[in-house]
Amino acid sequence: MLKKFFWNLYDHLGTCIVLNLLWFLVSLPWFLATWGVGRLLISRLGAVGLVTALAAGFGAIWLNPATLTTMFCATRWVRYQRVERGDVWRFFRSQFAAGIALPIAAALVLVVLGVNAAFYLRASWIPRFAGLLLAGAMLWAQIASLLVLFWFGLNRASGDGARLREVVRDSIVLAFRYPARSAGLFISTVILGAAMALTQVGLLLIAMSLAAIFAATGRRELLRGEKLERTEENPDAPEEPRTFRDLFVPWETNR
Repeated sequence: MLKKFFWNLYDHLGTCIVLNLLWFLVSLPWFLATWGVGRLLISRLGAVGLVTALAAGFGAIWLNPATLTTMFCATRWVRYQRVERGDVWRFFRSQFAAGIALPIAAALVLVVLGVNAAFYLRASWIPRFAGLLLAGAMLWAQIASLLVLFWFGLNRASGDGARLREVVRDSIVLAFRYPARSAGLFISTVILGAAMALTQVGLLLIAMSLAAIFAATGRRELLRGEKLERTEENPDAPEEPRTFRDLFVPWETNR
């Protein structure tokens, strides 16, 4: 997977930078909204508010139309398909209305779970053990919701024309059938994107494009490896024949 991720990024690095700049500009309203809501949650709920703010922020950023469009391009690239500007624009327009409603809905679900967790932690009218148990259940529900949202964004961005109900169903199935792989891919994607974003310049130039290609590569490898019913993949599709040696002796490449 890492080899394919590297070469997919290498082949489209220039486009990734342009795409990331556009993503950042279009996503500014979501950044500002996330920042405002996050400060409110932290001031009211403390540590639980911080966790909830991070979770809700991820949901809002991951499902906005700019991110979905970035992942649409990444999904095409990891399938070794061409991406035309017309296709990108059509996909962005088709996701714009839903891309406003979905982040709000996702963030609202995560915030409600976080508020419930804080409520049970502070409830004095129930035994302490019961409060901790209920709060823990809310936080675990947040984690499960994050994994489903992670797959939902990738499945929605695949551009396969599946209905919303089918995308939701497939996302739930992937999250609960492969919890360890889902968590590993989710955490790796977030760490990779966050590490680039912390450089500040990386947030503008490559953070989301990098994370999108990594996540799309992981999704493709999981679907191909498990031979799932709806993999949408051609079994005869070309795979990456190059190795890291081709970086230093490109004249010997066999592609």
